[in-house]
Amino acid sequence: MKKSILFLFVFVCIFISTAFADDYPSHEITGIVRLSDSYGDVDDILARKITSSAGKFLKQPVSLWTFPEKRGGAALKYFQDAQNDGYTFFIGRESVSLKENLESELDFEELECVYIIGEFTEGVTVFPIEGEMSLQALKHSPQNFKYIPYGFVYGVYVKQGTPENIIAKLADAFKKVCEEPEIKTMLENNNMKISGLTGQAAQNYLEDWRGGSFITLMTGIKIILPKQPKKSSNVAKNPEPTNPAPKNPEPVNDKAPEKIQAIEKGKFPDHDIDLVIQWGAGGATDVLARAATEIAAKSLPVKVNVTNILGNNGAKGLEHVYSKNADGYTLMSGTENPALYDVLSISSHTFNDFECVFLIGDVTSLIAVKPMSRYGSFSDLINDALANPGQITFGTTGKGSLGWMMSAFITGITGAKFNLLEYSSNPEIREAVKNGECDVTVCLEQEGVKDFHEGTLKFLTAIAIDESKEYPGVTPVINEYPDFFSCLPWGSFFGVYAKKGTDPENLKVLIDAYQKAGEDTNFRKLLKDYGVNYLGYYGQEAKKYISRWRNNTIDALINSGAEGVSIPNEPIS
Repeated sequence: MKKSILFLFVFVCIFISTAFADDYPSHEITGIVRLSDSYGDVDDILARKITSSAGKFLKQPVSLWTFPEKRGGAALKYFQDAQNDGYTFFIGRESVSLKENLESELDFEELECVYIIGEFTEGVTVFPIEGEMSLQALKHSPQNFKYIPYGFVYGVYVKQGTPENIIAKLADAFKKVCEEPEIKTMLENNNMKISGLTGQAAQNYLEDWRGGSFITLMTGIKIILPKQPKKSSNVAKNPEPTNPAPKNPEPVNDKAPEKIQAIEKGKFPDHDIDLVIQWGAGGATDVLARAATEIAAKSLPVKVNVTNILGNNGAKGLEHVYSKNADGYTLMSGTENPALYDVLSISSHTFNDFECVFLIGDVTSLIAVKPMSRYGSFSDLINDALANPGQITFGTTGKGSLGWMMSAFITGITGAKFNLLEYSSNPEIREAVKNGECDVTVCLEQEGVKDFHEGTLKFLTAIAIDESKEYPGVTPVINEYPDFFSCLPWGSFFGVYAKKGTDPENLKVLIDAYQKAGEDTNFRKLLKDYGVNYLGYYGQEAKKYISRWRNNTIDALINSGAEGVSIPNEPIS
């Protein structure tokens, strides 16, 4: 009887988990990644690009949470409290599976491998007993080395017990991500050979990795290391370590000694600050915000934790920050979109509800067509659109996006109307234009450099006053349509904001910290690489810039007859 009841209980549990799994994913998914103490390393770049693309195939937003401490242990420590339902996954290197000096009860033996993205073909480090030597040296005297390779396997993992069909859906999504040309090129440029292993093949590979067979692969030497046995479920969760740490260890601070500041209780800031990025991992907003924040954090006595919360054209991240206290401990970073949230009925909150801490810069927009397009100039495009209203397709990522606004902008000034096609991402739009599925789109300057030099896109004009040095021969729009002049400069801009009502003294601390980024040579170079014109505004200067941008855009939207545009009650003040 007891066996029957137990069997029935197990059957019901499996049935329920499977039923819920069939609806997967029904809401936002969270990716966890270990991030090195230095911004912009390979782990950081790969994780954010791949995670951002995964959301497109999972049809749900994916937020990325980064943890820089303990060589991945901090990420796993957070991960151990997650449910085994596929809504939290780990993406990163296999080094954490060594569980060396990690403050985590989890390691890779307690995770299920969803998808092995690839193998690093260069940069494997072998640490000898004395000093550091190369793999070539290992061939001559393997007996003198201990083997701790780093950076060989890169994959996606969930907790054990996650339903198999959920793992299969995740694996399929990441497989499609890694088949995208942009991602494949990025992996190859980072010396990664795509593996694409899933299921038991992935598990077997990881066990072989732990056994040291990859050293055999790299050197031709047969290395036999004991494999780590699977942990018994009866083992205590907190076994006594072989070499226990002292009872009261000194706190670790990863700042250089000269940068350490005392945290004064009651004086801002006296605990960690959170920065929420409105857009996905790996995009220009994400890259610039994280780079600026890394520099700003060096001037603060606390950490700044960065999170991506995307959805509803950035409004989800904005609403999250708005829900917090106006104290400077929760910041927002994003693009220009909140300036129009009320006009487009996306949110009742706009930049009116925030104070600008650091208006990083703006970028020029370019009008892009395929290389063999029949349009030789911007005038050719406009004349065709005027002659055939609503027949020429214009790629956007939805209402309120840059493409949507640009098409309305052009309509408002020239009268030309387009048929708007909606895609899930800007890279997808560019591919559609390249293959002729879509006629034209807008491309941010930094996104078009590669296509320009490779000749895979043709740019008809730059929505700017001056010619860009990055795009010789691409004329500014005022050369053909002088009426654009009164609305320029116009394009995407990036900034960091605090909720309105934050104490002015707290704001001053944040502004001073972020201004350090504007003074940093490497950060200014990063802006140049991304085609961003540095602004560095805050306070009234930033409000004036945003107000002008908002008013010009609203005028263009109204003149174009764009649907769903309401006249605002008040300007940005």
